[in-house]
Amino acid sequence: MSKPIPVLTLGTFHFDFPNLDKIQYAKDEMIDVLEPRYQDEINKLVNALSEFAPTIIMIERPVKM
Repeated sequence: MSKPIPVLTLGTFHFDFPNLDKIQYAKDEMIDVLEPRYQDEINKLVNALSEFAPTIIMIERPVKM
């Protein structure tokens, strides 16, 4: 019997707020991801992904690409 493969699914909003996501944001709800508090959150996420050590990564991108 083969060993189960761990899978990590991660979803985020579009950081430049083109409002293409299911949830639409008003201007006053948009954040600046370059602010130190959000940079800290992004660094924690990057470190968690690094510890998971994925061997395959799938991304969303326009079909034209």
